[in-house]
Amino acid sequence: LSFRNAFHTPFGLKVRMRRAEALEKDNQDEIAIEQLIAIAEDSENAKEWEVFVKAHLFLARLHEKMGGSTACLRHLNIAAGKIDQHKLQELYPQYAIRTASYHRVISNQLDSAFFYAQKVIKTAGKLNQVDHLGTGHMLMGLILSKADDKAAVPHYKKASRIFKNLGNYTGY
Repeated sequence: LSFRNAFHTPFGLKVRMRRAEALEKDNQDEIAIEQLIAIAEDSENAKEWEVFVKAHLFLARLHEKMGGSTACLRHLNIAAGKIDQHKLQELYPQYAIRTASYHRVISNQLDSAFFYAQKVIKTAGKLNQVDHLGTGHMLMGLILSKADDKAAVPHYKKASRIFKNLGNYTGY
């Protein structure tokens, strides 16, 4: 990519996203954030809205992980705006996952977390995004377990079946 000066192409942007994921897995969150900000800027300039939204959702996740509530919410709002503006409904389940998680972990607004977890389950099911459907059920279980362990069990069971069928043993 460097030799061909292709870091700003659609393929180059996606490769850079993968690199940021690898940095996060290597616990280099600050470097991943720097690279994701550059990816967001470059994808906006290239009008690659799917990459743009995914970069902001990834930034939201990293800021949530690091306890940055204001930055997390800012990136969620940016992603939501572009999803609506460019009719990127296939990205909505990912947005709803991040938003449910934000309300569960950072704002501690379980009603909002529940609302978005329901949206994940509904939209991921309609879009046949099975991995996100599993995450939606896992989130629902985590949220419901705060008040009623019995109500959480069916969601945990659904999530575990989905993850096992996908071969996602981390989720399982």
